[in-house]
Order: sequence, then C-alpha cells, then structure tokens
Amino acid sequence: MIKEMTDFIQHGAFVEWILPDGILVETEWQGQRIEMNMEEIWAWIMDDGISSIGICGMGGVGKTTLAKRIYDYLVIGTKFSGKVYWVTAPQEASIHELLNSVAKAINVDL
Repeated sequence: MIKEMTDFIQHGAFVEWILPDGILVETEWQGQRIEMNMEEIWAWIMDDGISSIGICGMGGVGKTTLAKRIYDYLVIGTKFSGKVYWVTAPQEASIHELLNSVAKAINVDL
C-alpha cells in the first residue's frame, strides 16, 4: 500500500492529503461507532426540544471531525433552510473573543 501511495503522490494525485512528515490523512469515514455517533447526533438535531449539543471526549478521538461532518451534511447534503455557521474558538477564549468569532461568521461588526 505504501508503494501504491508513493506512486500516486509521484504522479500528482492526493498531494493535498499528505502531511509534510509523510502521514496520509484518511478522508473516508470508517467504523460502525462513527456512524452510530453521527446518527445519534443527527436525531438530536432534528428534535425541536433540544437547543444545544455538546460533543466531549479526550483529545484526538474525532470530536471536531464528527462536528465537521455534521456541518458539511447540513450545508451540502440537505435542503436545510436555516443558516449554518462554523465558528472555531480556542479552549482559552474569553466570552468576548467567542462573541467576536460568531459576529464575524455572520458578518456583523461589534
């Protein structure tokens, strides 16, 4: 497989998915647990009685990736009529910094 990927890279394919240290970034979703998490979170999103959802876990388990997949599905994969925004805030962010990030995402100048 390494030989095959090296040949792809040498011919210009998948270059954007190779990190500088040579690690291949997986772009396909695999595993039953990921699908179960996606289905569970999607059910909560569709429930009018739920106003917020938190995804928690130790670093590197795929929280951001799962949230990004849901975001992509809302923006690209559905006919969702509302607005969907992706806002990133560092863990140490103050409420002021978070509000500024949200305002910037929705094109509002505070």
